[in-house]
Amino acid sequence: MQALGNFIGGAFVAPSGQALVSKNPAADGAVVFETGYTVGAVAEAAGAAASAQADWARLTTAERGAHLERFKQEISARADLLADAIVLETGKIRSEAKAEVTTLLNRFDLVKGAVSADLKAGQIAPGEHLRYQALGVVGVIGPFNFPLHLCHAHVVPALLAGNTVVIKPSDITPLCGQRYAEAAHAAKLPAGVFNVVLGMGDVGAAMVADPRMRGLCFTGSWTVGKRIMEAAVDRPELLVALEMGGKNVCVVLDDCAIRQAVHEVAIGGYLSAGQRCTGTERVLVHRKIADRFVDALAKVARGLRFGNPEDAANFAGPLATQGALAKVEQALDAAKKGGAEAVVPGEKLPGGYYRTASLHVAKQPIAGYTDVEMFGPDLSVEVIDSDDEAIALIDASPYGFANAVFTGSPARFEQFYARTRSGILNRNRSTNLASAKLPFGGVGKSGNYRPAGAWAHRNLTVPVAVLENPIGAVTANPHLAPLLPAYDLDRLESQHVGEEAAEAARVLLDLPRPMHVQLPKGGKLPESEDLLARLYAGDRVPKEKKPPVFDHLRSAGPWMVSIDREPLAILDGMSQTATVVGGFAEDQVVRAYTEGEFGETLVENEDTAVGETWAAADYASTLRQLVPGLPHVTFVASGAEANEKAMALCRINCARKDATKVLAFEGSFHGRTLLSLHATHSPGKRTPFEIDGYKCTFAPFPVWNTPNADEPAAPSGYYAAAATGDIAELVERFGDA
Repeated sequence: MQALGNFIGGAFVAPSGQALVSKNPAADGAVVFETGYTVGAVAEAAGAAASAQADWARLTTAERGAHLERFKQEISARADLLADAIVLETGKIRSEAKAEVTTLLNRFDLVKGAVSADLKAGQIAPGEHLRYQALGVVGVIGPFNFPLHLCHAHVVPALLAGNTVVIKPSDITPLCGQRYAEAAHAAKLPAGVFNVVLGMGDVGAAMVADPRMRGLCFTGSWTVGKRIMEAAVDRPELLVALEMGGKNVCVVLDDCAIRQAVHEVAIGGYLSAGQRCTGTERVLVHRKIADRFVDALAKVARGLRFGNPEDAANFAGPLATQGALAKVEQALDAAKKGGAEAVVPGEKLPGGYYRTASLHVAKQPIAGYTDVEMFGPDLSVEVIDSDDEAIALIDASPYGFANAVFTGSPARFEQFYARTRSGILNRNRSTNLASAKLPFGGVGKSGNYRPAGAWAHRNLTVPVAVLENPIGAVTANPHLAPLLPAYDLDRLESQHVGEEAAEAARVLLDLPRPMHVQLPKGGKLPESEDLLARLYAGDRVPKEKKPPVFDHLRSAGPWMVSIDREPLAILDGMSQTATVVGGFAEDQVVRAYTEGEFGETLVENEDTAVGETWAAADYASTLRQLVPGLPHVTFVASGAEANEKAMALCRINCARKDATKVLAFEGSFHGRTLLSLHATHSPGKRTPFEIDGYKCTFAPFPVWNTPNADEPAAPSGYYAAAATGDIAELVERFGDA
């Protein structure tokens, strides 16, 4: 198969330099793929990525998502080619290789959902915003055991968040890296956004050292991860996310379900020939069930078939390299010398780097066996007498990737959670088969607290805090206030002219007018809060306690709708409707207002309490025609003031001067004057303002059962009788309605 070389700046660069060869572990190391590499390619790729990053970040998340959707389609079109490369270079069985490709496809939608949920910029409080910036150029160094998935898990969130990437696949799997780049090339991702450089460890070292790198995501061994951290010690601007090895432990307690535990431990220890970051290597079993458990697990280990990855009858294939096989043999030799009992010794098979499942019982921890990551199909069992002993053994390990506890007791599991440290802690489940919807990473020698999986995007952006004041607003320091220049009223006037022009240009039909109760998500009213912040201008205007600013164009009838993009809409018939032009803002009133029929009267009306205006006189005349002989027509500024005047009129005209009862409606809040608060239904609001000697009783609020019918007419003669104020006549003729 043709070697295309590195993928840099949107094109393949013919291979040159040192040889890079991959081998088939299932065929005695037969050559699979030959290419070449140079360390200098890292600088070229980083330069291309840096040049492309600003334009890529300027795209919207949706626009970047559209590019990635094409990438997804091209991966899907090459699913078989990608699976072939995985099988040939890693020795994984065919079903696992196909599952890895499926994981690549699923990752796109998972990341899209996570980024939109977790990296959503927005207002936290008035004038306080949280936003997210891409790191810039992100390097991704991948492992051999999941040559595509564990790179892809960083690549997709990095790209969607606005970063550009330089990817170095494992030197064991260069063909996988080339196939991955072919899909990106076919998707026509913008040049420089996605780059792949092949090579050995010196290429990875060059990535860490390149000053244009702002993020580095590494998956591999503790030894290499430590070297990366040492190389990056003088580069605080480089965010490093490490996912490293583990010595993962399963604890099997005496109240477990043995059948379940055996199955899950076997999956943890032997799946993928033990070559998983989350694979189980160490099992701590309670003495009460140790014999039964070991016998059952041994039966499973003996029955598992290892062999040709293309044979569906095989549970697992070979180890990935001859060096990996030698490492396992070295650890097993240490186990033998340390006195471990080989319950199932396992064996090497001809034709490749095969080793079948093995199971050992260790009477105590063994250096070089129970304390090192083997990355092979072996399980060591140690017998424990208590939960405390198991916790102490786990706590003594420098690793902390994935552990599991098998118990029927939630309380016992919680003790392990509280007293041990690991990035993954499962109950009655294998350490393998992690969830794509959860973080994936470890602590201690297993990771640096920057998990991948569903958390990867959090490592690939910088949260930016933005505090702002409306222009001109100052909450002045008392020492500075007298020294500041006066308000720039000319600038304010110019600003307001522009705002008024924008307001006048609004079209009623273009505005959503929800005629139902609508509560914005989280109760956020950013446009209302911004407008009020401008109005208050720091300490210039006393603050009002109610945050919504209602929009007279969007409101109609009793529906009050705020100015916000996602508005608050409420059914409101209380006194604050006086703040809305035209009261309840009937459409004809709104049209008259927007067409200028009211002139300046809405903002330059006269005080009806001083003298008489034509509008007040005209309205009073209309009311007197409706109620002949009406003795008083008075105008008030609010519902609360109306209550005060009504009470005053009652006191003036009441025949019984000792009347001390007030009737109000249940559920009502009448305003902020003393009498209104006295007659408010809420005891918490009413109690401090109750007037001595007066009693307030509450009647059920009347319900109009036919709201779409016209208001019923008053009985004949009612208005005339009411105008006289003759209560006896009203009761006699019309009852107490």
